[in-house]
Amino acid sequence: MSKTLFNQNTFQTKNVTNSDDITDLKVDTFKATNAILTNITNSELQAATTGVATNTTAIAGFNTSITANTTAIATNTTAIATNTTAIAGKQDALSTGDGIDITGTTISFDGTISQDITTSGSITGNEMKYLDGGVATNIKTKIDAKQDILSTGDGIDITGTTISFDGIISGDITTSGTITGNVMNYVDGGVVTNIKTQIESKQDTLTDGDNAGSNISISGSQVISATNTTYTAASNGGLSLSGTEFSLDFSNTNSSITIPQEVLIENTTSKLKIAPPNSGSGVDSIIEIQGRRSGTAAQQQAQILFENFDTDLSDYNILGEISGMVSDHTNNYGGLIFCNYADGSTRTGALTMSSGGNFNMGNGKAFQNDYKLKINGSTHLSGMNYIKPQLRLFSFDPDDLDGTEWGNGSLQNNIETDRRLGESFCSTSAGIITLTKNGYYRIRVSAKTQSDDYNDRLSFMSYLRINSTDYDEEEDYDFFGWTYIRNETDGGHGSVSFQDYIFLSSGDEISVRHKLETTSDRNFDNTLPRADIDNFLNLQIERIYDTDPEE
Repeated sequence: MSKTLFNQNTFQTKNVTNSDDITDLKVDTFKATNAILTNITNSELQAATTGVATNTTAIAGFNTSITANTTAIATNTTAIATNTTAIAGKQDALSTGDGIDITGTTISFDGTISQDITTSGSITGNEMKYLDGGVATNIKTKIDAKQDILSTGDGIDITGTTISFDGIISGDITTSGTITGNVMNYVDGGVVTNIKTQIESKQDTLTDGDNAGSNISISGSQVISATNTTYTAASNGGLSLSGTEFSLDFSNTNSSITIPQEVLIENTTSKLKIAPPNSGSGVDSIIEIQGRRSGTAAQQQAQILFENFDTDLSDYNILGEISGMVSDHTNNYGGLIFCNYADGSTRTGALTMSSGGNFNMGNGKAFQNDYKLKINGSTHLSGMNYIKPQLRLFSFDPDDLDGTEWGNGSLQNNIETDRRLGESFCSTSAGIITLTKNGYYRIRVSAKTQSDDYNDRLSFMSYLRINSTDYDEEEDYDFFGWTYIRNETDGGHGSVSFQDYIFLSSGDEISVRHKLETTSDRNFDNTLPRADIDNFLNLQIERIYDTDPEE
């Protein structure tokens, strides 16, 4: 239904609710000067009112834009007025001034010009002039009159496009480019000689002279005169010149000498001597042999070979060798290898010295640092020799145990004395011996068992436990023994001892254990209180070899 709002004071056929106390009114014509309505339930009226508020906000923003544009137009008007004034004050055309002559559209220069003349474009025509003694001179005409090519003069001969030199040239001849062709000449005694041809005819290298053969030597009366010649060293090195002769004198060299080829020194005397000057004092002589390899510990990087040439065989053989070899290529550490040559050509490592100063004999090129000297193979020593043994002797407290009873694998855990000969090869803790070196060992146990508070018959066993293996009965080694003790009136004590040899590794554990039997079944599965028995135990361990001789 069509409605008109805010252009007349009449609402047509609308229900207005302004209070809960007034029932719905149907008004055909309603006019109010000031009306306050709490709720207007007509949906069309509410929608129309919301749109009016939005339009009011938009109109206010539009008015603001109009104001800003008006200000900008005023600013531009002021700028236009300023530019108009500035343009009006500019000169319309160039007029004649000092040094400038304008005739029609032609500009020429005369008199004095106080500034440089520059142009950003090309200069055309041929009317640009300069004054020379008051005379106007055309610049292009003056340039065109200059000579383009060189003409014949003193010392220069020009034939066509070829220039040659004759007579006397008073200055140096230089060129900044490449000289090509073969027509540069010089005059020698009035004869014109081609320079390129003359240079190419010269000898580049020294060739065979007076002596026959392919080698040049300085010997004999054919080359060296009979008179004595004194040679002096050059100021910077060992080459000494005297006329056409030369000699070598290394006493004045100012740097090291590098010889990139194999050097052969033939000496008929008994020795080749390297020594400081006779006047020297406190000076050492050093021979340095340097290899150059990276990332390898398999090559012998620095070598000294000892050889002999046999004229009967017309050949030589290698007698021996001393060489240096890297063993730790990460840090470039190594040692020495002494090699033998059984057939004169095949190298075999006989003795090595490691970076730690330890020797290894009879094991090829291998280094070792376990001993000061290791010999792989049989040795024969004559005369008086002393070999330092490796031996440990332990004695235990007779009645201290790791528990409260004897038997069933009991352990005496208190070592009272520890004696050592030679280098250490084990450590101890609570009656257990732990090896720190591989080796072939002799182990010996002796014990004296005595009844204390126990007064009856007793069988008492001592045996070895190595790691988790008990050598108490029916084992491959003689590492157990027992004694039978009667009551006190019959002598309540006994003794036992045993020993055998075995190869053990670093980290293996050795201990002496006990079992006992108080009945007649011989199962050795009984126990007795710690106070009933005293066991005086001694353990001896000797390291004999590094390796197992039975393998």
